[in-house]
This record gives sequence, structure tokens and C-alpha cells, in this order.
Amino acid sequence: MEATDRADPDARIRDVRFEGIAVEGMVNCAFRVEALSSTNGVHVDGLHIDAWNELDPSSQASFVRAHTDADGRPVAIGDRRRERPALVLTDYRVGGEPVTRRAGNWGPEDAGRIAMPERSRAWTATLACR
Repeated sequence: MEATDRADPDARIRDVRFEGIAVEGMVNCAFRVEALSSTNGVHVDGLHIDAWNELDPSSQASFVRAHTDADGRPVAIGDRRRERPALVLTDYRVGGEPVTRRAGNWGPEDAGRIAMPERSRAWTATLACR
């Protein structure tokens, strides 16, 4: 995406649920979101990926990127006031291996290939991966 100042921080995406997603064969990433609206409460339950393609791990990383409006105000990712993460992944597996924060295998170089900032100007909550 070339323009990064077209977002609307006052627009909201919330309480969306995706279930039972299976990716057969090799894939380059699980998800890439270019957020043009404030986002929280997206739940993905049952994301199963057979394998990553043969690119290097940095090319396979999934992310949510917060964009800004013309005045530089970023969209909000998550809602810290309500302790609601922007994105919740449950039953996420790669090659049959469960990916969780507890297992520590969710990072961009790990099985989960998720590149999420723990803290940034736009993020008000962290990724939950259970």
C-alpha cells in the first residue's frame, strides 16, 4: 500500500469472528492487515496452515499495520481501557504444531511467523495467541 495517510481513526471494526480456516499446502503468510480503521475484538478460531513456503521467514511474517489520517492520527489497534486485544488467535497451528504465546513460538522467526509490535504509538493492546 503506497499511501499511508488515508485512514479514519474514528471508523471502527470490532467484534468480528472467523472460524475454521484451513490452508492446504505452502503459503507465504497467515495474514497481513493494513488497518485503515480502528480495530478491536477480531477473533480467529481455528487457523491451520500446512507449511510455510520456501522464502525466508521475514518474507512470511504476518502483521497488522496501523495507518494514519492526513493529520497524522493513527487508527487504534485494540482497546486498553476495556483490556480487549485487537486480534485473538485460538487454535492456531502450523504444520500441526500449536502456536501460542505461552509456548513462545509465535514470533516472526518462529513457527507462528507473527510480527506484532509489543508497543507502538498506535497499539493500545497486544496480540493474544492462545
